Amino acid sequence: MKVRVVIVFCGMLLFSIIGEAGADEVYLKNGDRITGKVKIMEEGKLVIGTSYAGDIRIDWKEVIDLKTDTPITVVLSDETRLQGLSKPGEAGAGDLKLNTEILTTSASFKMAEVKAINPKIVPPVQWTARANFGMKIESGNTEKDEFHFDGQLLAVTDINRFTAGLELDRDSAEDGTGRKVRTENKWLAHTKYDHFLSKEWFINTNASFEKDDFKEINARTVLGGGPGYQVWKEDRRNLALELGYAYVNESFSDTSTEDKDYSAIRWALNFDYFLFKNKAQLFHWDEAYFNAGESDDIWVRSRTGLRFPLYKGLTWTIQYNFDWDNIPAAGLEKVDTTILFTIGYLFEE
Repeated sequence: MKVRVVIVFCGMLLFSIIGEAGADEVYLKNGDRITGKVKIMEEGKLVIGTSYAGDIRIDWKEVIDLKTDTPITVVLSDETRLQGLSKPGEAGAGDLKLNTEILTTSASFKMAEVKAINPKIVPPVQWTARANFGMKIESGNTEKDEFHFDGQLLAVTDINRFTAGLELDRDSAEDGTGRKVRTENKWLAHTKYDHFLSKEWFINTNASFEKDDFKEINARTVLGGGPGYQVWKEDRRNLALELGYAYVNESFSDTSTEDKDYSAIRWALNFDYFLFKNKAQLFHWDEAYFNAGESDDIWVRSRTGLRFPLYKGLTWTIQYNFDWDNIPAAGLEKVDTTILFTIGYLFEE
């Protein structure tokens, strides 16, 4: 009986030793030690996976030492990259020591110099493409159900961002004689190029082309540019603000409405935020144009909604469009609102 107890105890001790040997260790300023698997450290947060509490996120400023049992990739503030095993340094020194294959002695540097650990591999160009199809319930100058399509292409590098998008609405119905008549025909194409001067500040050029039969807009062309500020630029949340100059040219189908072209001040906001542990994404985009020569000539486009990931790239979206024109074509309303229900696909690379 005693022999069996000794064997069980030795087995448990051996298992404990093996388990400890196979775990990374994170030492904190308050004296705590967390064991698990170091996954990643980016934007000042260290993520360590544990068997007892899942992934734990730790403020990197609270870490004073680190030990790993498998090689990690460390990126320093000067973009130097090193790969190796981290071993504990002197207690409380706040240094990270790394055993690498290319250096004969351990590399040592302050914890504050570490920019990232095991950073995500980012391709030179990140592509995102989105396409949505659905039904629409509209009120304002038109009241009917219609076919809707919208799509967007986004290409991003370290310092450049290119966006192109298209919205298309078409509908046809039988008239009193049984003929097919197109009851709506409108589209909006837009493109924008951002060049980042720093992590937050960028300059942009933008253009949009619009046609809307029910607003009597035969063609509206906008060319603009100006500075922008990126408040957030993360996987979970993004927020960008823009203010600049634009040239607007408008021609109308209604002969009683005079065509015009003018200089304008442009304001834009682009926002998205994941909610409920990435189960839904709230998004909002708007832009406003203020006629520089006619203070009451203002028009606004805005898109707000919730996007729900379904399966892999499939998404379901509910969206509210609000368009306001303070000086519309003769006889038309200032406000057009649209509620969209769409099924779409998101491609990311």
